[in-house]
Amino acid sequence: ARYFLRALRGQPIGEDSLMLRYNELLRNFVSIQHSTAYETLKSRGLELIGDDSLRMDVINLFDFHFETIEKLEEQYAPHDFFNFYYHGFNEKLAPYINIGPKGVWQLSKPLSQMPEQDKKLVTMWLQRIAFDRKFLMTVYKEVQEKSEKVSQDIDAYLAK
Repeated sequence: ARYFLRALRGQPIGEDSLMLRYNELLRNFVSIQHSTAYETLKSRGLELIGDDSLRMDVINLFDFHFETIEKLEEQYAPHDFFNFYYHGFNEKLAPYINIGPKGVWQLSKPLSQMPEQDKKLVTMWLQRIAFDRKFLMTVYKEVQEKSEKVSQDIDAYLAK
């Protein structure tokens, strides 16, 4: 998002990375969660974990935290960056992009020359994408930390 915000402000950008930055901007996050062991544990009975606190931590990790990530990525439309923003960005940016004979994207004119209303709209989209990506990264980090703690707690429980 910062790349395009700089371009809209007329600041220097590396035009050789225009296509790469565009694709990164609209790329969706996908988390892959391996929950087979948890599903097996559930089918055999979660009471196999004798420590009530650890059992609740495991349940919360899989049934709440991992599901939260899945919902944020797959069920919340604004976080589907490609489908939510693609057409709007193409409509506003296409007049400023040339595609060379080898498929290389280049700006045909500076994005800072975009009409103010379009610039404002694109800026709002970019700021929203940046905010949402930062929010998602915060959620991922929190879940990663919880996952690591549960893993350590399981190791300690099994070592008893």
